[in-house]
Amino acid sequence: MDFLISISKLCLIAGVYSLLYKPITYLLLQNNKFNSCSQNRKNYIVKNLIKTFSMFLIFLNFIYIIYPANFNSFLTNKIIRNYGALYVGNDLGGLIMVKKLPKSTKTHHIITLFLYGIVAYFDVEKNDIVRMITIYTVFSFIPYSVNGFLAMRFFINKDTKNKKQLLLNKIIDINRICAKYTYMITCICNWIIHLLYFVNKFIIWDFNILHILYMLFLIPIINDDLVLLSWLNKKIC
Repeated sequence: MDFLISISKLCLIAGVYSLLYKPITYLLLQNNKFNSCSQNRKNYIVKNLIKTFSMFLIFLNFIYIIYPANFNSFLTNKIIRNYGALYVGNDLGGLIMVKKLPKSTKTHHIITLFLYGIVAYFDVEKNDIVRMITIYTVFSFIPYSVNGFLAMRFFINKDTKNKKQLLLNKIIDINRICAKYTYMITCICNWIIHLLYFVNKFIIWDFNILHILYMLFLIPIINDDLVLLSWLNKKIC
């Protein structure tokens, strides 16, 4: 029953995110750069703006929860599944609304859906893989500004002398630099924690099918992290 409730929440949130595409697109049509984009690119921009805002709110709420207590207060089935639905709901909405997502991004989104299924089905207190998925998710929503850059980079206009546009270019590039270092730090922390976890599992030889699946799922996820880091490393203006 808990599994079905969690999946229902995911579908509901994905539906809400999908409904936001039209009004946000309408607001952004006032911008000439956005207006000149194809519909698929417009949806891609909107998807990343929605994800930036949603992850920012998740991050603030996460701080609110753990500040008076500790990380263990976050590791409850209800909280993890609710946060997971808010996070993965955007990925599901993106798969529905953006027809031509980059291959690495599409693979990443499909895998997050599978991982959410694992979180929705297994008890966090009885399965350490659920805790590891939660840790990876936490380190993924902290650098929310990355998705902001993925959206805003399409508003850059290098061939201009317009002061407002030049200022916008500068702001977007500052966002890129901040996002790059935040993302780099969170990725390194994430990878070290997971490396130590799996090394320990190898030492004590305590593996099951979920551990193997999770390791396989991490390969394309880390690859997508590396692709994003390469994008963030490119100077834009």
